[in-house]
Amino acid sequence: MSKVKFFSTLPKRFQRTNYPKYAYGSWIYTNNKQYLDFTSGLGNFLLGHNNKYININIINHLNTCKNYPHEIFNINSYSSLLTPQILSFLPNNKYDSIKYVSCDNVLNKAIELSKHFNGKNKVIHFIGEKNANKDIIYCQENMDQFNKILEKNQNNVSCIIIESNIENDVFSLNQQFVLELKKICKDNNILLISNETTSGLGRGDKYRNVEPDIILFGQSISNGYPLSSIISNKNITKYFNNISPEKSLTSLSFIAANSTLDIINKENLIYNSKNMGHYLKKELINIPYTKKINQNELFIGIEYFFSKDNPSKVIDLVNKLDDNGIIVLPSGKNSEFISILPPLNTNYKECDIFLEKYCEIMKNI
Repeated sequence: MSKVKFFSTLPKRFQRTNYPKYAYGSWIYTNNKQYLDFTSGLGNFLLGHNNKYININIINHLNTCKNYPHEIFNINSYSSLLTPQILSFLPNNKYDSIKYVSCDNVLNKAIELSKHFNGKNKVIHFIGEKNANKDIIYCQENMDQFNKILEKNQNNVSCIIIESNIENDVFSLNQQFVLELKKICKDNNILLISNETTSGLGRGDKYRNVEPDIILFGQSISNGYPLSSIISNKNITKYFNNISPEKSLTSLSFIAANSTLDIINKENLIYNSKNMGHYLKKELINIPYTKKINQNELFIGIEYFFSKDNPSKVIDLVNKLDDNGIIVLPSGKNSEFISILPPLNTNYKECDIFLEKYCEIMKNI
């Protein structure tokens, strides 16, 4: 996954020297305490920590041969197994091609691919994290502002990036707004990119029915092993041949990804993610001080009535949860949200443990 950017401030207690000794599923254990990790390791572990099925397949692979990079041996046999698994989660057969890249490069590679596809240079990014790239123009969820940017850069916008992300409430981009973007993209030969590297498969596909031209997944699909994917169709991905090849992909990442998707299918975890997500939202919305719940499956952002005027209170809440063995993290530009990303295999018991302690703390916040 690309660098996680929606957690703006780590709580002091989280920067601990009492390092984990063991982790399994949703739980992390130190020498003297256990923690319920409702961040999935910053979104990286769709199946939680230390998954046995993934571990067995990794160990079996290592016992057979070492983890080798693709410059030495062709690892297409592993990617050819993974590709149909990923494509099976997508809405239709429009998506028929995947290119695999390293975690840090996925968004830049997708932008580069777009530029080769239509020969344009500018990128419009909706509220993404600003960087020094002068080709990227940042825009709020405002059609007037967007149209002015488009007019100013007439015929030179290569792609538009939307994100399933809680940062600055991007997570709640209006569906109709995105549909209008899609139409404008189609009329102007602009590619629409849905960046789901933060949200991950099964908990943040809010824009999937818009059918973006490119979908990006991060290393959550391999349960934390370094692998990202650019998903599109062959008419677009054929321009990937103009991009410098990847040099850091290894066989282990593909083994882990295939194993992760095996479990998601066998245990029907997409359904579980929706079910647990709705359950948490239903309980959370009635808790005092709660202003708004942004929720898409097990990808949840909580905003409070005191959030904007007193964001330090959100940090206090995160620290108190940490004291009580619950790990969540603040998000948003000014830490005005709390974000919750439990693993897809989270169960009712774990949700109830979280809710019980959370409610106790909120009564005295």
